[in-house]
Amino acid sequence: MRNPVGHGSWIIILILSIWSYTAAQTAPDIRQLEPGKPIERGLAGGEVHAYSIQLAAGQFLGVIVDQRGIDVVVALFGPDRKQLIEVDSPNGTKGPEPVSLVAEASGSYRLEVRSLGKAAAGRYEVKIETLRVATAQDKMEDLAAALVAAKTEEERNLLLAREKELVTEELLRAFVGRGKRFENQGNYAQALAAYALAQNVAQKIGNKVELANALNSIAQVHEAQGNYAQSLKFFQQSLALRETLGDKSAIAESLNNIGVYYTSRDEYERALEFFRRGSTLTEDKTALAKLLFNIGYIRRVQGDHAQALEFYQKSLTLSVEAGYRAGIARTLNGIGFVHHMQGDYAQALEFYRKSLKLYEELGSKAWIANAHGNIGDVYRLRGNYAQAMEYAQSSLKLSEESGLKLTIASALNKVGLIHSYLSNHAQALEYYQKSLGLQQKLGNKAAVANGLSNIGTVHSAQGDYVQALKYYEESLKLREESKNKLGIARTLRNIGITHDLQGNYTQALLYYEKSLQLNEESGSKLGIASALKGISNIYEKQRKYPQALEAASRAAALARQIGDRERLWGATITAGIAYQALGQLTQARQAFEEAISIVELLRTDVAGQESRAQYFETVQQPYELHINLLMQLHKQHTLAGHDAAALHTAERARARSLLEALAEARADIRQGVAPALLESERALQQRLNSTAERQTRLLSGKYAEEQAAAIKKDMDVLSTEYREVQAQIRRSSPRYAALTQPVPLTLREIQQQVLDAETVLLQYALGEERSYLWAVTPASLVSFELPKRALVEEAVRRVQGLLSDGQRWATSQTISAQYEEQATRLSQMVLPAALVKQLGTKRLVIVADGALQYLPFSALPLPEPAGGRRKNDFRPLIVEHEIVSLPSSSTIAVLRRETSTRAPAAKSIAVLADPVFAAADERVATARSKGTHPPASEATAGAGRDTSTRGQEASRNSDARPRESPAFAAALERATLAVGVLRDSRQLIARLPFTRREAEAILAVAPAGEGMKALDFRANRETATSAELAQYRIVHFATHGLLNSEHPELSGIVLSLVNQQGQPVDGFLRLHDIYNLNLPADLVVLSACQTGLGKEIRGEGLIGLTRGFMYAGAPRVLASLWKVDDAATAELMKRFYRGMLKDNLRPAAALRAAKVEMWKQKRWNAPFYWAAFELQGEWK
Repeated sequence: MRNPVGHGSWIIILILSIWSYTAAQTAPDIRQLEPGKPIERGLAGGEVHAYSIQLAAGQFLGVIVDQRGIDVVVALFGPDRKQLIEVDSPNGTKGPEPVSLVAEASGSYRLEVRSLGKAAAGRYEVKIETLRVATAQDKMEDLAAALVAAKTEEERNLLLAREKELVTEELLRAFVGRGKRFENQGNYAQALAAYALAQNVAQKIGNKVELANALNSIAQVHEAQGNYAQSLKFFQQSLALRETLGDKSAIAESLNNIGVYYTSRDEYERALEFFRRGSTLTEDKTALAKLLFNIGYIRRVQGDHAQALEFYQKSLTLSVEAGYRAGIARTLNGIGFVHHMQGDYAQALEFYRKSLKLYEELGSKAWIANAHGNIGDVYRLRGNYAQAMEYAQSSLKLSEESGLKLTIASALNKVGLIHSYLSNHAQALEYYQKSLGLQQKLGNKAAVANGLSNIGTVHSAQGDYVQALKYYEESLKLREESKNKLGIARTLRNIGITHDLQGNYTQALLYYEKSLQLNEESGSKLGIASALKGISNIYEKQRKYPQALEAASRAAALARQIGDRERLWGATITAGIAYQALGQLTQARQAFEEAISIVELLRTDVAGQESRAQYFETVQQPYELHINLLMQLHKQHTLAGHDAAALHTAERARARSLLEALAEARADIRQGVAPALLESERALQQRLNSTAERQTRLLSGKYAEEQAAAIKKDMDVLSTEYREVQAQIRRSSPRYAALTQPVPLTLREIQQQVLDAETVLLQYALGEERSYLWAVTPASLVSFELPKRALVEEAVRRVQGLLSDGQRWATSQTISAQYEEQATRLSQMVLPAALVKQLGTKRLVIVADGALQYLPFSALPLPEPAGGRRKNDFRPLIVEHEIVSLPSSSTIAVLRRETSTRAPAAKSIAVLADPVFAAADERVATARSKGTHPPASEATAGAGRDTSTRGQEASRNSDARPRESPAFAAALERATLAVGVLRDSRQLIARLPFTRREAEAILAVAPAGEGMKALDFRANRETATSAELAQYRIVHFATHGLLNSEHPELSGIVLSLVNQQGQPVDGFLRLHDIYNLNLPADLVVLSACQTGLGKEIRGEGLIGLTRGFMYAGAPRVLASLWKVDDAATAELMKRFYRGMLKDNLRPAAALRAAKVEMWKQKRWNAPFYWAAFELQGEWK
């Protein structure tokens, strides 16, 4: 039977159903909240949770909602459903939201916890903290809360009229307590409301002392908000009232507060008047300690560090005598800051840590956070960015826990600053903007101005000068409104720097001079020195050398006076340039040498070899200027030894971190180090490897740019952390502390310790205006002036581009002539004709610089003789000379010292070759079918010449290779993309068939029983890192090479990527793995692509595999400069080993013989096939 309900009724039912369903979805689930039964829950953005609480009239309720990762608003409703209270403390996503009231009626009260609409999900805990019959104090606190929360003055008056009997001293104290609580939280609007009510009650009950205190508190809140005019008004009212009361200690406090006000305005002389007046009125040691501390602060800001320390010390003594622990901590922090500003970072850390210990005992999270931030700042300036970030993040976490927005904003700013130093511009902007947002909410104009200026600095570093100037102008406007002279001066200098970078020298000078004037008015020596430094730079660029010298000399004198080493070396450089331009060469030399001495000191204060190398790259200018000056002096006085001094300076500017690393390599610096630190190193190494794996997994499939950027950021952070943990190991290592740091060699020491009668050293230094070459023998030194760096490097790029183009050498008919033409031009640049007499047929040891490090000198033509070269007489340098490369002359002395007492290994040679890269490799199928290792049979090559290279793979093609399972393909790509073997996920690593022939040929000439052959699956990471390799004098790797110039520690060589079951395994031997090897081989051969390259750091050289193997114990490394041809490399290696193992030639001589043989054969004549491999290190 049909249902009798009509169509319209169905619509009504449907509507009612939808309504009831929606209501069910949106109505909060109301839970009962009871004493002693806390509830923890998760909360999503826009969600509301409700709780029912049963109260009787006259009961006092105290509820705490503890935020654990989400910012919530808490509201309490009465039995009549009217909202009674709403609380949203300014403590972000962490910390308590307290709610309390005295119930006026019995019934069910509802507590609602809600999050903001777009907030991320988080958790919170809600609990009844207190439930009791209300006391008089409870009623007082409840009234105080209601009055503070009241929206209008009318509401407040009604409440006060209704509760007249409660308008007492207790209510006054309740308002003061709430005001301080709100002030500490950074909730300034609520704090002002509470203090205003305290003022009102004090007036009603006639308590002038508390009225003066309330006025003082109102002034302090206005000051924190940057409302300086209002703060001064209330400070003065408080002072006037206290003077009528005659309380000297209170008067001294007001004078101190007004002095602080003028200090914040940079009106230091007026501030000092108030501080001095206050110090004559009080005998209270605590009050006097505060006043003396503030005088010390002014002296520090003015750059008078000696006076600052004197007043800080007096303040510290008084604080100790008074038992004023907060004052002791603050003064220790101030003393630390003076040392910080002077560049005495060790002393700064000592005082900061003493201060931190006291703050921890006092339990003040905000001050602990501040101390962590200061310690982080020191680590940042020392180049220890991982520890700097650790302390900055800790400061941020503690600040968030404290709930103080001002402290949170400061911590965010410090994190941003570290990212800025690391050139992580996106992250720096993110943190700066968060900090700025908080400061804007707080209304702190000075901090907002500082935040805008920081953002401008990031845009300037990115080359976006328009945006930089926009932010600087906004900052300047705010500073001018606040009449903050020092702040205005700093912003004007930043604007000047931006115009300077754009080449707008007239505009830049104008802003620098304005900055100078304001700094002089404020008496800030640091600011004056900075402005003068900028002015001197402009005059130097405009070639107004007398003015440049005057400004630079003044800047240097001030920097020297206040102990600011960074500004001092910069100013002395400018002074040296001016002296040289004015013909005052003796003074110029002194200036450059002072700058170098300062840089050497600063360099030793940078923690970690990587950070030290990066720092050294930024301070190469004084070395280059000093070399140039000395060589100009040499032209005037050829017998005065200036060329020898210039060579020593060039040596001081080369590979210093490598030199120190080699000195520590045999010291076992991990002995005596805390196990926890060593475990941290191991854990970070594992995280670095696993993150690299995650990166490859991501890049092997579809991904968003944001994902790639995020994982790259993780890699950057982990790499930095790993290097800094290693720096901590060095700092805490007793053996490292006992090491004597190697000193770069002088000319005489090079001649005596490095060279022999059959060897000539050719050391290069490329410069901005001109370059130099020193040719050194045990008995002579001849120097040459060469073209400037830009011309040499352009010529090298042309030659290197032709040399490494294997495709063109295989197919082009014209490349040979093009190469000869370009190589001849380059040879004429870097191998002057006058050098021929010096060279003879001796061995050449090359210390290259800049782009010359990428050049195989063996392929350059011999220097053109005086009469010119005969037609078609293009003979490469290797025909007449053995050629060896060194990172620096001093390196070989350290290598010899470290290996001189080492007994030779017992066996001859270990070869790792022809690894298995793919599950589809026929060797996997063989292993599976037999259950054994496949036979080490020789792989066959295709017809004609195999043009595969060791590092460049065939394109992925379904017809060109066996099919892989999707799982294996993903795993293989995961293992290759990030480290550079594959350019994209459409490629697969290619087998190198000639590496097997190479291995067989090498072992055929090795002494019987003294060789190890690790082919196929055995050519794996486990073999490469085993102790077994230490038994061999020569270790040979024939496989693909990896080059990661951004993260050199991820460069390496590729070994077997699958096991005998075809399962993926880690087959990468990365640079950081190599550093941890114990490999005391006489020679390591890297028969792979680009193994001689790395990340170029100016002043340090190429950071790559060669250094790793030298650190591991090998005094010689043979490595390649480009992607080498597989067949040609096998041929070269066969001849090289025959020369060493059969003809008993030294490695350098054997390499020369092998290259010459190939050059003479038509098939291998092109330098592409034989020139890539260079011997680095020992030649004896």
